[in-house]
Amino acid sequence: MKFFLSLFFSFLIGYPVALIAQGPPILTEKTNMLGQGRGTVKLAYLYSEADRLNVRTMVANIDYNLTPSLTFEIGMPVTKYIGSLDGFKVTDLMIASKYQYFKEDIHGKTFRMAAKLGHSFYLAKRHAHLRPSGTMVWGSYGGFIAGMESLTIGVIGEAGFSYVRDIFPKQDETFFQGKLSIGVPLLKRRFPVKQINVYLESELTKQMNAPSGVFYLAPGIQYVHGALAIEMFYQPSIISWGNNNYYTNRTLGGGIRFIY
Repeated sequence: MKFFLSLFFSFLIGYPVALIAQGPPILTEKTNMLGQGRGTVKLAYLYSEADRLNVRTMVANIDYNLTPSLTFEIGMPVTKYIGSLDGFKVTDLMIASKYQYFKEDIHGKTFRMAAKLGHSFYLAKRHAHLRPSGTMVWGSYGGFIAGMESLTIGVIGEAGFSYVRDIFPKQDETFFQGKLSIGVPLLKRRFPVKQINVYLESELTKQMNAPSGVFYLAPGIQYVHGALAIEMFYQPSIISWGNNNYYTNRTLGGGIRFIY
């Protein structure tokens, strides 16, 4: 566990950049802003397997740039627990805000840094409290993202903490979450944008007051055409330790996003 924490922090500190080619990362938060009055609509479908249940989730997410450096986001997952007699139900309402506090463009590269705060409100009486895949907020979240864009490769790093209330009756927990994404464009850069990006994204989640955690690797592919992106990923657990009730073992997902 200490090895993975040391590896993540050494990479994030040594390379505080996000290279996102010509499309945003699939599972990691982006640092780039689209400009005031613009935003992104994202629809995703996820199939997740965990020790105690399997879950199908449909997620609708929309963000809007209030200013050139401030974004507001709202998301809503609709979930079905496989084996339950209940159908798909809205389980959460997520709100978040992201502020870009550093921006610099030099020598064909753009550097960006941002801070993100978010909270997920429980809407369902029955809730699995599993860590969500992607950029959805788990409980109350605060974190930082750092990024840089070039023409040939992309890396993005994010680190923060999630405070999850009532994960068991009258029990709250705090988790560290760190993400790392590497993206490579396969086609020559062109305008209007037409690109295929391949990604390898990782995530480390560690419970702070107990010896439990999980480390994921997720290959993914993304096709970008103008303002539309179509993407798919597979996120298996590489190693986990301690109480595994909070984490998925594997997730297969895909979706579309549209810039407006």
